Amino acid sequence: MERARSYRLDSKDWLWLVLCMSSGVALGLLALQLLLATILEPVLLRESSLRIARNVRLVEVFLGRIPTSQLPAGVVLHLGETLPEVPVSPSGFERKLARDLEVVHGLRRTLLRDRPPTLEPWGGYWILLHGQQGPGSTWLYQPNRLSTNVWFLPLLRSVLILLGLLGGIVVFLTQWVERPFRMVLQNLPDTDTPPVRLLSERGIAPLRRLSLGINRLLERLNDADRARRSMLQGLCHDLASPQARLALRLEALQETSAKADPSIALGPNLEAMERDLRSLAALTSRIGLLAAEGRPRSQPSWLGLDDLCGRLISAYPAGQVQLDVPRLVVLIDGLALERALANLVDNGLEHGEAPVLIQARRRGDHLLLDVEDGGSGFAHATQRTMTTPPHQSDRQRSRPRGLGLNIVEAFCRDHGGRMMTSRNRRGGLRVSMELAGADGQPLFQDMLTR
Repeated sequence: MERARSYRLDSKDWLWLVLCMSSGVALGLLALQLLLATILEPVLLRESSLRIARNVRLVEVFLGRIPTSQLPAGVVLHLGETLPEVPVSPSGFERKLARDLEVVHGLRRTLLRDRPPTLEPWGGYWILLHGQQGPGSTWLYQPNRLSTNVWFLPLLRSVLILLGLLGGIVVFLTQWVERPFRMVLQNLPDTDTPPVRLLSERGIAPLRRLSLGINRLLERLNDADRARRSMLQGLCHDLASPQARLALRLEALQETSAKADPSIALGPNLEAMERDLRSLAALTSRIGLLAAEGRPRSQPSWLGLDDLCGRLISAYPAGQVQLDVPRLVVLIDGLALERALANLVDNGLEHGEAPVLIQARRRGDHLLLDVEDGGSGFAHATQRTMTTPPHQSDRQRSRPRGLGLNIVEAFCRDHGGRMMTSRNRRGGLRVSMELAGADGQPLFQDMLTR
């Protein structure tokens, strides 16, 4: 129950809603006042003064010719110094009306408003005839008409109040719901590499609590990433020491080998060990980059594919790895490619049968690399692309998938390609890498001249 109440509007939200609605009503009434002052009032003033001036002149002309008893029944006159009722104090409109009668129509008359509904439901005006007040003063009653009383003002006022309320609600929804929600959607992290930026905790209470919950989750992800980076930095530091000791011992072995019996063929093995140490040092550097920046970006460079594969197989015993790689100069991350191929070769030698064959060929703007072995543990060779999630793979070989194929998949993604697996003619596993180039860059050297 408490959790349900926490996602309701709080007092601050209701206060802002009331303020927005009140501001909308105030703006509506102000608009009505401006409308009256600029458009309606001049029209009403002109119409009222014209009708009063016409009636006053007609009555004054007829009073000079016929007695008051013979005037039409609709003409209401009052003879005497005082009125039969106490008039209302003149408003701004009455003062403007009297001034308009004097300036426009040349009638300088005393004009007083009565108290409706004494004579007429809509009220009216008492106008002093003959231009002066005395014992024989005559007052003419001029009733208002619907147009002069602005009968539609209550309806217009109600409509503007309703529009003001609706406008306030729209402003509240826009500023405190729609805009903060749009900012949350725009600022949601679109990357899986921490650290990620936290969201702005704005808007109504439910949206603020939602942003708070998301921010706490993002903070936990950032904390986990910081812990992972710290662990990787420690691993880099721990790996550096044994690598340095191995390098010193290898150097001592090389010196001993140079002084030993030349018939002992230690040279190729020592060279292979030296290359492995360089690979370990490069991998340690890559782990350090991963600890510093997250997942390291691909660092492509121009290299000969056949030379790279030749250096790779020199670390294995003779006859275990075979090459079918033409001379191709490609723009590729050499360290990542060497790592991917080494994982596939090690996988083939461990779970399959030697020799492991590495093939490469060019197909248009793409590079195709195949690594296959002669193993017999391949049960259901089903082709899959790198877009298939690992947990949904239907390739079921009797060997475990392991980290090696994940590394190969990541390498293919970084170079705009995909990884596929199938069965080869020897009954073993064939892993195919189709590469298109890193970050949209040309993969082959001859593409630069196109």
